[in-house]
Amino acid sequence: MANIERFLQDLQGDNPEKRFDACERLLFSVGIPDNAIEALRKATKDSDPEVADMARKALDTQLHVMRPRYHLKRI
Repeated sequence: MANIERFLQDLQGDNPEKRFDACERLLFSVGIPDNAIEALRKATKDSDPEVADMARKALDTQLHVMRPRYHLKRI
């Protein structure tokens, strides 16, 4: 879980390469917490289009592959 916290910190940083890397690593992480899902949602609006695209891919994977029932909690 310590890695997840580091990825979340990187997502909030100024370096677009680190933000992209954090999204990519979250894409393949299993069992990420709800605050990481929310961080990915925010990152889909990143000023860097490559970061925003990777965040969308990571979010889609997390919601529909890794945690397919997550969206049911929101209904």
